[in-house]
Amino acid sequence: MWKAITAIFLFLFIVAGILVAKILQDKVHKSTETNTSFEQKGIIRVALDSYAGYYPLRSQETVSRLLKQGYRLELIQDDGDYEGRAEKMVKGEVDMAVFTIDSYILNAARRDFPGTIIAVLSESRGSDAMIARTSVVGSLDDLKTNENIRVSYTPKSPSHHLIKTIGAHFGVDHFLKRKTGWRVEVNGSEEALKALVNGRSDVAVLWEPQISRALENKEFSKILGTEATSGLIVDILVCNRGFLEKRQADAELLLATYFEVLRDFRSNPKLMVDGLAQLERVNKDLAEKMISAVQWKSLYDNALDWYGINLDGKVGRYGLYQNIERTVEVLIEAGDFARSPLPDGDPRRIFFDKLVGKLVMALGGVSDSSGSMTNGFSALSESGWAGLASVGTLKVDPIPFNSGSGQIEESGMESIKALVEKLENYPRFRILVEGHSGTRGDRLANVELSLNRASAVKQSLVDQFQVDPNRIRAVGIGPDRPFTQLPDESSRAYQNRLSRVEVRFLKETY
Repeated sequence: MWKAITAIFLFLFIVAGILVAKILQDKVHKSTETNTSFEQKGIIRVALDSYAGYYPLRSQETVSRLLKQGYRLELIQDDGDYEGRAEKMVKGEVDMAVFTIDSYILNAARRDFPGTIIAVLSESRGSDAMIARTSVVGSLDDLKTNENIRVSYTPKSPSHHLIKTIGAHFGVDHFLKRKTGWRVEVNGSEEALKALVNGRSDVAVLWEPQISRALENKEFSKILGTEATSGLIVDILVCNRGFLEKRQADAELLLATYFEVLRDFRSNPKLMVDGLAQLERVNKDLAEKMISAVQWKSLYDNALDWYGINLDGKVGRYGLYQNIERTVEVLIEAGDFARSPLPDGDPRRIFFDKLVGKLVMALGGVSDSSGSMTNGFSALSESGWAGLASVGTLKVDPIPFNSGSGQIEESGMESIKALVEKLENYPRFRILVEGHSGTRGDRLANVELSLNRASAVKQSLVDQFQVDPNRIRAVGIGPDRPFTQLPDESSRAYQNRLSRVEVRFLKETY
């Protein structure tokens, strides 16, 4: 009998437990219904890091606005692990990820480019720089002549790409080779600065806030910073191809929300400063400095300048296509690839323009021109030019001239076109075009010939490529600055090598 009673009580206890669980479940469900005024539609997962340039994407404003539309933005922070981002995209663990153009090509090429670029987010305009001990390095040219100068940097980072670009554009050849004597590899900007301070390196490639901290020390100076460049370190938003195929409307929604938030931040910069300071737990002065080193790209900028969409009577520029091409050229020169890793060698295979095109027509945009090579330079006197500091001499393909004259041969225009492409990456430097000659013959005649050749190059840049004439100065050096003759180099070959045109960048001194 006791067994029967026990069984009955056990049965009643189980039934009661089930009823209580059901009641609690109903309460939770009703609570959700009464506290949520929108439909839960899904999650959008984005991999990124805490760089200030990504702040509008990871801001509370973007998160909240997406939440109101039924989407939870899941931000997957990874401390700049670009390889990990590409791998997560292959596995379908993230829907979108932020990369720099170079890091995406490097890490996605051997994974068959699992994503496509749907927007250009920002560009480094002072966030990255090469800082040197002034007593050792005065300009980029010093790096060419001394391969033992030690450089601290973070491998596989934007700093690393800046080094490769300097190697390719300024002819610092050992930056493009696998030599290790100059390399001081560290983990992060803080460690790179420590290596410079304690003498382990002579040069450090840093990002903010370490750049500002380094320049407080009078022993150090900036050799090259991205505030004087254009298109060297460009941040992009990459969308998983599978996600785009299945949920294109969701990708469009995220992009629309992002650009709306960015527009609001531009109209109210204090809102951005306060938000970044709170998110990163830094003071507002530092947050403002971090923000000032980034140039964000609006929806309008994306359409007109990057994706080549004609707007407001203006002809679109294919900046993204061109930037991908130039980045690939640097990566090939640096030995990362033997040939173009792009599918069919075509940059268009790794970006998608339909979302930006659709949104710019629906939402409009705010133009934010970053300037061009045709304005912003006032005329300088002789003393003004003399007061400029040298940044470095560009690596320029030989420009052939007709014998004994200042007339550029037809084939020389290809070299000038290649020169113009490099000038677009450095829009804020003055340009000194130097003509040089061989050492034979009358010195004054050689000086005059070298000046005529330098002037011809300047005129070609002004007339055919619309470079601001106030930006350029042509000088004739003649035979006064010859190279050293190489061992086993014939006299004829040596004299031919001396006859050349060099292009040097100059900057204001403060």
